[in-house]
Amino acid sequence: MLKIKPLASVLALATCSTGVVAQTTVLEEVIVTATKRAESLQDIPVTVNAVTADTLQDAGVVDLADVAQLVPALTTTSNLSPFATAIRIRGIGTSQNSIALEASVAFVVDGVYMGRSGLGMSDLTDIERVEVLQGPQGTLYGKNSNAGVVSVVTSKPNFEELAGFVEATVGDYGLQQYTASVTGPVDDKLAYLLAGSWRDQDGWLKNGTGPDQMSTDDWSLRGKLQWLATDALSILLTASHVDRDDRCCAADARQTD
Repeated sequence: MLKIKPLASVLALATCSTGVVAQTTVLEEVIVTATKRAESLQDIPVTVNAVTADTLQDAGVVDLADVAQLVPALTTTSNLSPFATAIRIRGIGTSQNSIALEASVAFVVDGVYMGRSGLGMSDLTDIERVEVLQGPQGTLYGKNSNAGVVSVVTSKPNFEELAGFVEATVGDYGLQQYTASVTGPVDDKLAYLLAGSWRDQDGWLKNGTGPDQMSTDDWSLRGKLQWLATDALSILLTASHVDRDDRCCAADARQTD
C-alpha cells in the first residue's frame, strides 16, 4: 500500500493538471481573406501561413525579408537591388536578377497585384496581417502565382475613435528608424488613416574602393480615406509612396590588384 499511494497521488495530480491545461488552452481564431472571402484559417482548403499584427510587432518585422524568418516555406534573395528581389515558396520561384522578369510568386497588397516582387521589400508599416499561400493559386490570383502568393493586408481607418502610435528605433552603424500611424473618424460616414516610416543606417560592409555597402535610406507614406456611402456600399481610396536610396546587396568579396 505504501508503494501504491504515491503512484495514485501522481496520477491524480497529472489528471488535474491535464484538466487545467485543457480548460485554459484555447486556439485563437484567425480570420484570413486568402480565398477572397473572410473565413477562419481552419476552415479553408488552402495551405496558408498567417502572421498577425501582434506577431509582426513582437518580432520587429520591417520588411518582407523579416517575414521570411517567420514562415518556413518562404525565402527572399536580393542580389543586385531590393527592387529585383526573388521570392520563393517551397523553393520554387523566379531568379529576379532583373526587374524585367515576371515573378512566379505573386505579391499582393490589399488585393492589388504588385508588378515587381521587390516592391514588397519596402517597410511594412501598420500591417494587419501577412498571408502566405503555398502552391499554385492561378484560379484566385491569375498569372504569376504558380508557386504561391504573398498577400499583405494593411490596417483600415478607424470609425470609432482617434488612435495611433509612434515608434523609434536606434541601433549600431547609425541605425535610426521611425514609424507612426494615426487614424480616426471625420464623421459617421468618413474616416482616414495616415501611416509612414523612415529608416537610415550606415553601410556595414567595408568597401576599399568607395562608400561602404549595405547602407539604407528609405521612407514610405500611405494614406487611406474610407467612405460608407450606404449600408451595402463602402468606398476606400488608398495612396502610397515608397522611396529607396540603398547601397544594397553587395557581394562579400575582396578584389585583388
